[in-house]
Amino acid sequence: MPPQDPAAVATCVLDLLAEDDVSRAARASRVRAIAARYHWDAIVQPLADFCRAPCFAADREYIQQFPLGIEERGLGKWVHKIHRALQAGGVRELLRRGRAYWHWKRQQ
Repeated sequence: MPPQDPAAVATCVLDLLAEDDVSRAARASRVRAIAARYHWDAIVQPLADFCRAPCFAADREYIQQFPLGIEERGLGKWVHKIHRALQAGGVRELLRRGRAYWHWKRQQ
């Protein structure tokens, strides 16, 4: 359901309200089963395991074969700017900033 489509949202809400008890119970059961997998302890456990025994990525040696990394190519600042734009407003913000840069660069 597209969140920007009021008619689709209304249809989904009406469908949920019109559910019979059996459908509602089945949906609630599925939600509980999924929620159990996303309990905080289950989410944090892999991070806690890594913090107890950190290790290098399996592909580290392969990546180190290449002579120039992102920083040496001058791409580090661009990666950082892209990351900040995505954090600030997602792909739309990234595109907005990209267009602004492109217009600025054309004027020079």
